[in-house]
Order: sequence, then C-alpha cells, then structure tokens
Amino acid sequence: RHTSDITEGSTVNINYVSGSTKVIQNMAMPKRALHPGSRVLIVDDVMKGGGTAKGMIALANEVGAQVVGKAFLIATAAPGRKLIEDYTAFFTLHNVDEEQQKVTLEVNK
Repeated sequence: RHTSDITEGSTVNINYVSGSTKVIQNMAMPKRALHPGSRVLIVDDVMKGGGTAKGMIALANEVGAQVVGKAFLIATAAPGRKLIEDYTAFFTLHNVDEEQQKVTLEVNK
C-alpha cells in the first residue's frame, strides 16, 4: 500500500524510486503481514521500470522475509533495463497506439 491505516497496527515504511517516472514514493506494510523467515512470491499486474517491485522486495527484506520469485502479467518492453532481475512476465507490451486503438503484445514462452 502507499499509505498505512490506523487499524493495521505498527507498519514498516520504505521510500522507493518509481522506475518509470523517477518519482520518490512511499510504500507501507503492516508488520504482522509477514513473519521473519517467510517465503514470498511478488506478483503484480504490470511492470514498467521495476521500481514498485524493487520497493516490495525491500519491504519483504525489511521484516526478514525471503523473496523466492517475482511474476508479472505484463512487462513493458521499454525501458529495456529494469530495476530488478530474474522475473517472469507472461506478456511483453511493445506498443500502445491510442489513435488506432491497437496494443502490441508478445506472448513470452
């Protein structure tokens, strides 16, 4: 989450740089959400530059959890160099043409 809720109890907060916009953002997670030694799979819908994923990894590491994998439905083709490595993306988004209402996706095997 980008904010914490009073009902969540104590939280772990980190600042991270968005991979695509290069803006500093904040991410929060309740401490009770993950226990030290937990094995974590990061799953998200779209990865552009990898900044949000890198922030999620940092949150997991902060509470002593181990990230064992990273998976995304879609990863954009640009930027080519992401802020994270060793991830799985089911599709690569190459182009969005709003005028023609056409999206170019590649299925990753």
